[in-house]
Amino acid sequence: MTPYAQAERLAAGQGQDLDFAVCAHMLSGYVVNTQDFFFLARVIHHHWPESRRCDPTDADPAGDTLFIWCLAGDLQKAESYFPLLPAKKWVAFARRNSPRFWSYDRFRSSIARDVRRCL
Repeated sequence: MTPYAQAERLAAGQGQDLDFAVCAHMLSGYVVNTQDFFFLARVIHHHWPESRRCDPTDADPAGDTLFIWCLAGDLQKAESYFPLLPAKKWVAFARRNSPRFWSYDRFRSSIARDVRRCL
């Protein structure tokens, strides 16, 4: 299964329209799709309510948080793209509908640790 197909299944399971989210992120965020991984991210403010954080059309380049809306596939290869994204104070994502905020440095070191553990 391709990373995009994994992302489609994940989005559908949460009642989300991945095609809509991709278009929204193309306009106001970041879309990276390779044969190894797929991710959508955009810049938001950490104090935004959940309704704004989860709305793929809502972004603010001046925000303090890189919000990862979707990530599927090979985490090790995806991690190599993170330095190309804007370094913000926070990195956030929702897992099981629960928002998680990490400092950018802690997030990067955690990914590196997880990747080493998987090798």
